[in-house]
Amino acid sequence: MRKRNGFKLLAGAVLGVALVCGAFGTHAAIEGTPRAGAPHYLGLFGASIRPNDGAIFVVGAKCLVMVSTDKGKSWVQLPIRVRPGGPLFQDYDLYSIAFAPDGKTGVIVGEAGTALNTDDGGATWKKVNTGTTKTLLKVYVDGQNVVAVGADGAILRSTDGGTSWQMEKCPLDITLFDVTFTDPNTAWAAGEFHTILKSADGGQSWTIATGGHTENFEIGPYFTINFIDPQHAIAAGLAGELATSDDGGQTWKTSSLPEQVGTYTVAYDPTAKQIWTAGSGGRAFVQGADGKWQPAPRATFNDLTDIAFAGTEGVMVGLNGTILVSDDAGEKWQAVQ
Repeated sequence: MRKRNGFKLLAGAVLGVALVCGAFGTHAAIEGTPRAGAPHYLGLFGASIRPNDGAIFVVGAKCLVMVSTDKGKSWVQLPIRVRPGGPLFQDYDLYSIAFAPDGKTGVIVGEAGTALNTDDGGATWKKVNTGTTKTLLKVYVDGQNVVAVGADGAILRSTDGGTSWQMEKCPLDITLFDVTFTDPNTAWAAGEFHTILKSADGGQSWTIATGGHTENFEIGPYFTINFIDPQHAIAAGLAGELATSDDGGQTWKTSSLPEQVGTYTVAYDPTAKQIWTAGSGGRAFVQGADGKWQPAPRATFNDLTDIAFAGTEGVMVGLNGTILVSDDAGEKWQAVQ
């Protein structure tokens, strides 16, 4: 990942000891190394709450993949292999994880074109060939349809749950940091130079919705984009700048957070009907029904890189092994030690 995004690639090793830890829900048994939390020397970059049962998955530096089935009280580190050799050779950083609505199909993407998929709810993960060595920074999964984006204009699409991939053409040679869908055909991606891209055919072809002025190096990136519903969207960037749309992405208006802080992730909590942003220095902001942004109580001073909500359950992850969990729709956040 380029340094402009503020993330740090932290050192560490992945443990490969396999211990049977039992089954959860209707999913297969999870095998891995029991942990109280993430190693403090590794950065976490992605989080997902599995639909239906609320299991929390986090991914990060050095092939770190962890899961908690008890709302963050205990964790299992999964034995992930991305290339030949022992645990010390499993050193690629993993940046994003997402599950389909059925909770069974899931995809992880990361450094050097790495992708892994699962069809058993994350109990086992298989490395698949993406056909690229470009770093992949974000993935979106909707049933068997998957789109991943990343460095140097990388846009990859899969129609079989991440088993096989096809490279699609990006209109600009820029790094894309986020991707989302508003319906099976309409996709959106955010990246450098305040760029927002749109696809009307499920991710096969893309056009510039706004931004894309690559000649102006004073324009920062949008790191994150999220649609609250098909009409209302928000993107956020390097210094607290925001772009919002209330007409389905046809037009975008610029605004900003109360403070100029790097904003790496935006999430909508449908239970509390609030929009959350988080980023550098552990700063998070929340927007309620009145449209005003308020700073959330700071639970960490480490950069926060991803947020996920499901019902009243929430999780934030970040650098230095940071995991914050909430069971009351973000009213309070508890650090996993």
